[in-house]
Amino acid sequence: MRQLAVVAFACGLLVGVNGCGNIKGEAETKELIKLMNARAEALEKKEVAHVEELEKQAEEAKKRLDELKMTDEEKQKLKVKYRDDVQKAAKRIEDAKSPKGSKS
Repeated sequence: MRQLAVVAFACGLLVGVNGCGNIKGEAETKELIKLMNARAEALEKKEVAHVEELEKQAEEAKKRLDELKMTDEEKQKLKVKYRDDVQKAAKRIEDAKSPKGSKS
């Protein structure tokens, strides 16, 4: 369930960029993806304290993105641009959380 929240959180972050170069919300989105990958790595290594810290950092990145007050169009462009990266990071988190040998 927490994993789903992370994915939803990431998608929410993605909803705020528009185009290439210096896109509104792009830095925050990239940061969130980086944090998701770091969280997956920490989960793989069973570093609970580090996972918790990364979750706090991701919440802060989400807040900063929300404060940008992007249009729906800007959010959609960001979501499309980073969809694959977010899905890969979310899958990695999911795999790290699931018990070894039990694939769904």
